[in-house]
Amino acid sequence: MAKHINDDLNALNLPSDDDREFGRVEPWPEPVNLAGLLDEIVSTLDEYVYCDQRMLERDALWITSTWLSDHPAIDAFPLLIITAPDKGCGKTRYLELIGELACKPIFAGNITGAAVFRILNERNGPTVLIDEWDSLGEKAKAMMTNLVNNGYRRRSAWTYRAASKDGASSKGLDRYRIWGPKVLCGIGRATPTIMSRAHITNLEKKPSDHRVEALGAQGRTRFGILNRKLARVAADYYEAYGPAIEWARKTDKVGNRGGDNWLPLRAAGLLAGEHWTEIGDTLAAMFSSQTDEDPSAGAELLRDLLPAFTESGKEKLTSEHLIRWLSEDLEKRWANFNGYGKPITARQLAKVLRPYGVRSRTVAIGEQRFKGYHLEDLWPKVKAYGAREEDQVTDLLGPLLDELGGKGESSDDGRKEDDSSRDDTASKTSDGDERSPG
Repeated sequence: MAKHINDDLNALNLPSDDDREFGRVEPWPEPVNLAGLLDEIVSTLDEYVYCDQRMLERDALWITSTWLSDHPAIDAFPLLIITAPDKGCGKTRYLELIGELACKPIFAGNITGAAVFRILNERNGPTVLIDEWDSLGEKAKAMMTNLVNNGYRRRSAWTYRAASKDGASSKGLDRYRIWGPKVLCGIGRATPTIMSRAHITNLEKKPSDHRVEALGAQGRTRFGILNRKLARVAADYYEAYGPAIEWARKTDKVGNRGGDNWLPLRAAGLLAGEHWTEIGDTLAAMFSSQTDEDPSAGAELLRDLLPAFTESGKEKLTSEHLIRWLSEDLEKRWANFNGYGKPITARQLAKVLRPYGVRSRTVAIGEQRFKGYHLEDLWPKVKAYGAREEDQVTDLLGPLLDELGGKGESSDDGRKEDDSSRDDTASKTSDGDERSPG
């Protein structure tokens, strides 16, 4: 394939950076199967960045939606936030990859709010990609926060400033349209108002044995081809996108702002059909159920808890034991979930696992009882949501699962307890987290 591409670069008519920035991308010459294109976007991104598969699927839907963001059926367009707990996790690289594919991308590192106003107004809703969000000064960040929040809904996506020579003055005021897709990239979390309007991609440092491709000339060719295919999709599916938005709205099970965030993406999944309709609905239910928590945390936590059981050889572990286990790996998010040196708490552990149907139960240690988790509850959910081929969890859990299946019994009374309830026999710290010798 590479030889064919290299031999026919001129024939491919790949868009330049200026072409993409100003929306001068020539559509692919043949009709494009949207489901196949989404699959291709996911597999391509996966080669260049270390990221959870479900987030790549969601981001592929978001990227596609940027090409249809000017459709009048869209009332609100969600942000995309790329974040990580520390440096070296590939945030800027992923921002660049998104910029290679999104509609009319404009990179705006260290940009002022006034400049963004003019860019958004003049370019008619480009995709603005802002790097190093966390390093903006207090005044600049406040202005940008106001811009992002007000630009979320189409009807309110306007701002006014005192008239200038180059502005569209009306009675001493310049009016700027600030509607359009936006990507924020930085370490840590943005303000709650921004987070509620966003899809969040949380990156981690890749394992030492995991290889990602350098973009290079051939990579840019691949992204250029995808760009042209996305332009063709925008042309061919534009009329059908309105009815898809309406159907997505009627079948919305998320509700409120979370439902608004997913409408453009679920509509793209509906247009794609095949497995992507189910993917869109599944991702919306899974990510939105995590409310203000990082939407990738649940599947990751399911995977990360397994070795605690397999290495201890126990079928049941207390919450405190699991938290200590999670906190030992400083490269994972759990050790610094609440800031540097502040690990995830028992309540947060329960909150992240709750949407997956995993709830705390009683763990007996001698005559004492503590809150904790059972392997028999965890494993089915890992298989359904968290297991990846490279985890080889079946080999790890085989002996324990065989033993568990053979026993068919539990040391507690068999009743599942809500994680928010109190257990008088368990001693707790002042903030409500459990204390146990487990």
